[in-house]
Amino acid sequence: MLRGLARLRAAMLRSDKADFTEMQNRLNELKSGDGIWRHSARELLGLAAWKAGKKTEAEAEFQSLLEDQTTPQALRQRAEMMLTLLLEGGKATAAGSSPPAGETGKGPAK
Repeated sequence: MLRGLARLRAAMLRSDKADFTEMQNRLNELKSGDGIWRHSARELLGLAAWKAGKKTEAEAEFQSLLEDQTTPQALRQRAEMMLTLLLEGGKATAAGSSPPAGETGKGPAK
């Protein structure tokens, strides 16, 4: 259990500088199965995908959190928020409008 927590925390610390592949390598084992860190690993991997501009992968991670009946409520709410952001961002781009100032649609504004 502590080893998993340490791996999750290490991924969190690297999340601002790591590329998506590194985050996958760090988190894929934690997100699989029914381990206690799977929800947090899925959320972090979804955020990494969003940051990398991988909308499909991000949507899949956040959707998996919503489909898992054991996802904690606070994390479920964040997943719903991220899915809404991803889906509405796609509609704005599809309609030909520009994203709001400071947003590129490829991740969080810096």
